Amino acid sequence: MPTYNFVCEKCQNHFSLEASFAEYDKKDPKKFCCPKCGSKKIKQTFTEIFFVKSNKGKNNIRCACGSLK
Repeated sequence: MPTYNFVCEKCQNHFSLEASFAEYDKKDPKKFCCPKCGSKKIKQTFTEIFFVKSNKGKNNIRCACGSLK
């Protein structure tokens, strides 16, 4: 199940929620609220994704912004 990252606009708490695509589309207020203060004013955040790919003995780090060597 996908994990979504959020920040609460009221208390600035950063948290993650696991939800199916259907649950995410519905955004049920009982599930999509801050676990710390209960506020429904939450904003989805996105994290950078990094991975390492081996290329004939050389390690290249690639990210969404391109290749870093």
